[in-house]
Amino acid sequence: MFQKGDGDPDPELSRHGGLAVAVPGNLIGLSYVLHQYGTMSLSEVLRPVIRLAEDGFRVDQQMHHSQLSVLQDFARHEGYAEKFAALYTLYLGDGTAHAVGDTFHSPLLGVLQRISEKGTDAFYKGTISRAIATEVQRQGGSLTAQDLAEMDSRIRQPLQST
Repeated sequence: MFQKGDGDPDPELSRHGGLAVAVPGNLIGLSYVLHQYGTMSLSEVLRPVIRLAEDGFRVDQQMHHSQLSVLQDFARHEGYAEKFAALYTLYLGDGTAHAVGDTFHSPLLGVLQRISEKGTDAFYKGTISRAIATEVQRQGGSLTAQDLAEMDSRIRQPLQST
């Protein structure tokens, strides 16, 4: 799976691109815990996150330096701007880091609103999951919309040692 065309191993394939992607389980796992043990609904928990995505937030020194660091990484790897076009465009200002004090608006606002309205199925089933699968496959990965649709949370006994 993580091999070059000549059969030699390529560790980069397990770190960058479509083959490095697994089914994201955080949302369904955290939603399960919230449902089982929480006192608020998912839409209540997401309300301040959605407000922040709508209103935006001021870019601080940390975010500015993080963007510069990622842009330097992109400059070292030919083709990264095209390969990771969504990241480059939506989060890295098409190659120009946001200045400290700029207002940044999350491009995930629509996704967050859909999850708030329809629950985790909005993410794991339907247009969002199809968009994720399409992008992962464009990057050479094998994740499918069905993989996302079949995602479920499970409670397991923790490992113990003596």
